[in-house]
Amino acid sequence: MDVSDPNVAEPSGESWSDAEMHAAMLARRDASNLDAEWRYHVLAAHLLDSTPRGIMYDAFGTDSNNVPREGLGISSHWVIPNASPWGTVKSVRFGAAAAPYFRTAVHELGHAMGLFHNTVDNGFMNTTDVIAASCAATFPACIQWSFAADDQKRLRHYPDVFVRPGGTAFGTASTTTPAISPTDLTMSLTFACRPMRNWMPWRHISRRSDVRRISTSERLRSTVCWRPRARRCSSTPATSANRATKTATPATSTAAAPPGSR
Repeated sequence: MDVSDPNVAEPSGESWSDAEMHAAMLARRDASNLDAEWRYHVLAAHLLDSTPRGIMYDAFGTDSNNVPREGLGISSHWVIPNASPWGTVKSVRFGAAAAPYFRTAVHELGHAMGLFHNTVDNGFMNTTDVIAASCAATFPACIQWSFAADDQKRLRHYPDVFVRPGGTAFGTASTTTPAISPTDLTMSLTFACRPMRNWMPWRHISRRSDVRRISTSERLRSTVCWRPRARRCSSTPATSANRATKTATPATSTAAAPPGSR
């Protein structure tokens, strides 16, 4: 993550509009090739016009550069209400409540990657107020620091154009479109091996042949053949007379054994 321009002046007061955040993104980010790397611009502003906590303002590509899902803004100076269900962070400035503040940034980044709100658990794509309501006394301790399983599957398996910045407009993908098949739970792979030939002449075996693993040992003048793709090894092409496998007889040493080696 690159951090730059720490004190960006508000163009029209403390609260930012979506258009102002988009203009700041275009003015301050460096150039990038979205075909080579994905970049998202995150603006931490004091307050936002359209929402109290955070927004992915660059949703539809209808702004000045017609490129969707590149930027998001989060509010640091919204004050969390002094009321239920805000648990242990009541009356705290949002930027000072580290857990829900960071969670909101990841939530908006999830929108920038095409994800919708998801209330199946207290993960990133649920909303902060719904999570707080599920644990009014202990919030933010009940935040789940992960995407829900179905959202993880979407991020892994959606076609690139539905996830990457500058792809399709937000809302093009949904919980059912595009279809993901097969799913992680049903996909399986089967590996099977079959011999490519019934026999393999030894003199025909080389590094370029279709038999990959053959090792030999000269100890006791025996030959060991490992045949993952051939049924037998032969020193000559197989004929009706020599198809039977021949076993080499180890040579017998005639040298006297040294004393004490018995």
